[in-house]
Amino acid sequence: MKTLSFTETSVGKSITLFASKPRIADGSWHVIDWKKAAEIILKHKPKKAEVGMPEGWEITKAVIFENGKTKNPITPMITSWGTFALRLDGSNVYHLCFKKAKDPRSSYYRAWPKRFANKLSI
Repeated sequence: MKTLSFTETSVGKSITLFASKPRIADGSWHVIDWKKAAEIILKHKPKKAEVGMPEGWEITKAVIFENGKTKNPITPMITSWGTFALRLDGSNVYHLCFKKAKDPRSSYYRAWPKRFANKLSI
């Protein structure tokens, strides 16, 4: 059973997603592709890069690169319902940046792997 609840309180917005099975047709999950994210950042050289799901940008976005330094998102970059994209310097262009995964429990989806983060640190 899947439950998505979104509430707005006096302190801000919160979202909770519980999923026992992925909704993606082949049973996989969409996760951030850190390698592709690094390639896009190296190519475009933005001051700031955010990752999130265009299907729900305001509640899924997180800064992952700013002023020459990588930042780890506060939530795991894995979903059963959306696709991840990168937005550079607040533009309206989204660069798709996801891949499929079978195991949503891996820590790979929670933080920049060192091999990619080291390429980006100035």
